[in-house]
Formats: sequence, C-alpha cells, structure tokens
Amino acid sequence: MRRERLTKKLLWSLAEGTFIASNCMQADHSPIFAETLKPLAEREEQWARIRAERLNGTLFNIFGDVRAFEEHKARKEETRSSL
Repeated sequence: MRRERLTKKLLWSLAEGTFIASNCMQADHSPIFAETLKPLAEREEQWARIRAERLNGTLFNIFGDVRAFEEHKARKEETRSSL
C-alpha cells in the first residue's frame, strides 16, 4: 500500500485493477470512496464521482488489488478490536 494525494494525472497513471480508497472516512470508518479502477476509457466516470465527493487532491490509499485492501482492512479491524 502507498498513500498519495489523488490527482487526475495520478488516477490516469494507475493500472486497471488497482484498488483505491480515500483516506476520508464515513461515520462507520469505511472510506467515502473505495473502488477498483476501471479501464482508462471508463475512468472519467470514476473521476467525476471522486470530484463530486470533493475528494480530488486528498490522500488516497493505493493497493495492488481489492484483495490487498481487504487484508489491510482486516488488520485494522483486528487492531481496533484489541484496544
């Protein structure tokens, strides 16, 4: 996982299948935006939804795929429950 500010340039540079999750959370601690990236030809719609949530320019966690995200999420939940 890496963490970077999401710009349109960065979004277009990431490979199809990469999973991104905003560092901005909802009340239930889930990311406001968390999706697998579509092919470049379909990515404009994802960018529009990111902008609609005012998340462009904010920190995003970038994972190789959804499985890596799920593993990261499970570790965080395990840590939270042990406190």
